[in-house]
This record gives sequence, C-alpha cells and structure tokens, in this order.
Amino acid sequence: MKSWFNERPKWIQDAARRIIQNGEISEIDLKELTELCKAEVNLLTTKHKPVGITVGSLDTREDKINLRLEAISNLKGINALKPRKSLELGKGQLTVIYGQNGAGKSGYVRLLKHACGARKPGKLLSDVFERDSSEQSCTFTINNNGCAEKFDWNIGIGIHDKLRYIEVYDSDCVNVYVNDENEVAFEPWILLLFTQLTELCIKVGQALKEEMDLQASKKLHLPDIYSTTEAGAWYNKLNNKTNGTEIDTRYEWTSKMEEELVKIKKRLAESNPGEKAKNLKKTKYNAESLRVKLNNLKNNLAEEKCHVYLEAKAVALAKRKAANEDAKKVFEGAPLEGVGSDSWKLLWNSARKYSEMNAYPEK
Repeated sequence: MKSWFNERPKWIQDAARRIIQNGEISEIDLKELTELCKAEVNLLTTKHKPVGITVGSLDTREDKINLRLEAISNLKGINALKPRKSLELGKGQLTVIYGQNGAGKSGYVRLLKHACGARKPGKLLSDVFERDSSEQSCTFTINNNGCAEKFDWNIGIGIHDKLRYIEVYDSDCVNVYVNDENEVAFEPWILLLFTQLTELCIKVGQALKEEMDLQASKKLHLPDIYSTTEAGAWYNKLNNKTNGTEIDTRYEWTSKMEEELVKIKKRLAESNPGEKAKNLKKTKYNAESLRVKLNNLKNNLAEEKCHVYLEAKAVALAKRKAANEDAKKVFEGAPLEGVGSDSWKLLWNSARKYSEMNAYPEK
C-alpha cells in the first residue's frame, strides 16, 4: 500500500496523511490541497510543501486503538440524574452496574448512545423538576492508549469524535438489527480512507472548475454598429485557430493611431460640443473668406497683370509728359501770370472735360 501511494501525486499523498492523522479534511485542508495540486503542475507557487505518509501510519488502525471509558461526572439537565459523585466504570475487563428501578441506569445508557453514536438512541429528556434545565451536559473521563483524558460534552455536540469508537449495545439496538429494515455495513478504515480520498478529489476538481469558469476568456459581443467595419468583420471571425502573427498585425499600434485617439479623446472631453461646433463653423467660414480674398489679391497681383499695370502707367506718364511739354510750348508766351502752373492745368483740364462732355459733346 505504501508503494502504491508513493506512485500517486504528491498532493494525494499529503491528503492521505492528513486524513490518517485527523480523520477528516477541513476547509483549510481543502484550500491548501487545491493549491498543492496546482503547484505540482507548475500552475501556482505556494508556500505549502507536500508531506508524504509517515512510516507505519498505514498499519491496521484498529490494532492501535485502545480506548476505555473510565467515568461520567458533572451531569446537568439529563433526566433526573444527580449523583453525588461520578459514575466510575472501573479498570477491569467487566463492570456491572445495578440498582433499583428508576435509579437512572437507562438514563446513563441513553446518554452514552447519544455521545457515542449508537442506533436508536431515544430522546434525552431534561430534568422536569429543574426550573432552568436548558443545559444538558456532562464530563467524560477516558483512557486513550494509556493516556487519561477528560473533556466536557453537551447535547448540541452530538456524537463526540473521541467516543465514536465505543460500541453501545442494548435491547433497542437488538430490535434495529433483527426486526427493522435497515442497511448494516462494515467498512474497514483503509476503505474509508479511499472513500474520503475520492470525495476529496471530487471537491478539488469542483474547486478547480469553479476557478477556471471565473477565469475563462469569453469573447465579448461586438455592437452591431461596428460589425460592418473592417476591424469588426475580423473580430467576428476571431477564434481559437487565429494565429499569433495575424493578431500581432491587427493589433499593431502606430503613432498615427495614437494621434487620432488623442483627437477623439479631446472631442469627447468637450463640455459643450454644440457651442464648440458653432465656433468651428464660424472659424471655417472666416478662413474660407480669407482664402478667397487672398486668392483674388494673388490673381490681381500676378506677374502678367503687374506688367500690364506698369506698362499702362509708363504710357500715362509719357503722355502726361508730352502734354505738359506741348502746353508749355503753347502757353509759354502768354501774357497772363500763372499759365502752365499746376492749378492752371487743373482748371484747364476741367474746362476741357466740360466742353467735351456737356457744351460740345458732338465736336
């Protein structure tokens, strides 16, 4: 059996050791054994280290148990039992307890059946003569493999772990085994060990399954509004067969994407988007108007038009110079003072314009 356990996983060996030593697996044990199970396959790092079954612990347990009930004392609220001293059961192989009817012999038996776990224990009544008889308790003294032990017991505890190896047998037990229909089975402790290990494996498996369900990666539902986009179409086809290279390519993050994300975040952070849009439209209109004006200026100040303007200006200056020279020749000898001056020229030009447009339009 020891060789068989040595071939099992380390956490199973540790579990068997705990069951052999403690008789059961606590919630703390279950948690630690689950961690050891994960650590054994490199899924977790834990401070707990598995401990194997100690040498000799797989020997027949019954040979090791030498339990003897020595005394019952401090009875409270159990029938009308009020002994002035404890009930000593002696140290011999046989102890006979006798007394008159109503002395309490059956009361002690019912007490033992409740504490040791016998069949058909009956109801453990309280003392009807006591005003406060809610507490039903006593003190047991036992000898466990040569070591004396004393402990308190009450009706709420039920079957006590240290007394469950004591067999209590009376006429009511006879009726259970002989007359009543019931399933009676004896399970050797080594088979009980495997039963407990099986139940433990089921619990560990359930704990691992619950943990896996919590950590399972589930594909999130993509909103319909994005299903027609390129990224949405690729996401809907994403499955466990998609290779890492394709995922890396799709999830490549560029500086351009980062800039776009910053802009989107800035827009989303705007406190009054309506007013912001209005101002942007106004700015756009002003910028467009400025662009049109600048284009007009650019077109009007183009090199070709500048040449035309300069040529026209040069022609005008030449004509003005010629006119001035002709006028100077004509009126140079005039007897009137100021002829040929700027003011005179202005008056002359105005008179000529009036003559050509109003006085003599056809001449």
